[in-house]
Amino acid sequence: MVSRERKIEIMSVLITSVVLGYIGVISAIQLIAVDTPPARSITIKVIAEQFLWTFEYPNGTRVQNELRVKAGQVVLLEVTSLDVIHSFFVYDLGVKIDANPGHVNHYWFRADTPGQYRIFCAEFCGVSHYAMIGKLIVEP
Repeated sequence: MVSRERKIEIMSVLITSVVLGYIGVISAIQLIAVDTPPARSITIKVIAEQFLWTFEYPNGTRVQNELRVKAGQVVLLEVTSLDVIHSFFVYDLGVKIDANPGHVNHYWFRADTPGQYRIFCAEFCGVSHYAMIGKLIVEP
């Protein structure tokens, strides 16, 4: 016969497993939803190098240190680096994604308020790190 303490132990393990499994499933669903950009997004390549940002638009146009998007438009960023680790950071929009050499990171955002926002490098990347500032222009 199983002792009372053993039954409590088994029930505790089973209940904990069910609760953690439920939390894991809900978390996975939410992570997939957050990582999947909505339909009709445009893809812009972000290429970091000491000490500037290059943005490549879907039509092949390349622009340095100035990213232009339309308000309300979903933008998928493909971020990489040519030399050292950088970090694409727009404080006002809460956008921050690392740029690693030889690897492409993906991040999507939607800016609803027209205006100009500063793009910083949030990872020390060399002696002129302080000058690695770009501009995000959200057009109406």
